Amino acid sequence: DRGRVAAVEIIHVSDYNTGLSALQSGQVDAAYANNILSDPSRRAQVENAGFVVEDNENLNTHGIYLRSTRSELADVRVRQALAHAIDRDAINESLFFGTCKPTSQPFASVLPAHVPDYDPFAYDPAKARELLASAGLPGGFSMNIVTVTGNPTSEQNAAVVQQMLGEIGVQVTLTPMTSPDGAAAFNRGEVDARSTVIAARADSLSTIDYYFTPGGVAALADPGGEELVALRKQLEQAPADQRDDALREMGR
Repeated sequence: DRGRVAAVEIIHVSDYNTGLSALQSGQVDAAYANNILSDPSRRAQVENAGFVVEDNENLNTHGIYLRSTRSELADVRVRQALAHAIDRDAINESLFFGTCKPTSQPFASVLPAHVPDYDPFAYDPAKARELLASAGLPGGFSMNIVTVTGNPTSEQNAAVVQQMLGEIGVQVTLTPMTSPDGAAAFNRGEVDARSTVIAARADSLSTIDYYFTPGGVAALADPGGEELVALRKQLEQAPADQRDDALREMGR
């Protein structure tokens, strides 16, 4: 019976300092807040209030989904150009105060499909412009990115990406939507891109299922997802000692 809580009251406090004061004074038992670990000023404020701050690695990824069946994004060279135009190190330092490790992979570092020290899309604006030119878009093009309304990380990340893509001639319009509406619009193929959190899955195969295969939630590899489905079936039957190598190859 000790595990049965009589009631839980959840209240919304819009001001961060008010929430911290309520926690410190005992008015509330727990409080949720963003960016405590990644914002040095907030971390110091929390520690000065007498709390202990513990760092734990989060395997989720902040990123931009691209709908590869829309307009210019259907050309893989265009998608590669966008990847080379984004300075992930600068985003890490400016938005996350150096606490968010840059990556070009969808697979979390603890998964077999993750390839250590592998980044095929290093920041290279000149190469990005060359790729756009080879795709017949020397003057760039226009696209939209959906952001999550009220989520500062989604909005700020998209705004920085908007500026970086503008430097290679890609004009980005930011469209704020609620998280459910933005996800639905993206999954229906109604928008070009979506700034969101890529949630880590429990294992490599479920990551592939969720994000890349045609029947998955995001289906990011469509077209081309059928090839992944075939590879996935082979992986299920492969000996364990060969499966990890095959997963890493799939990651590449």
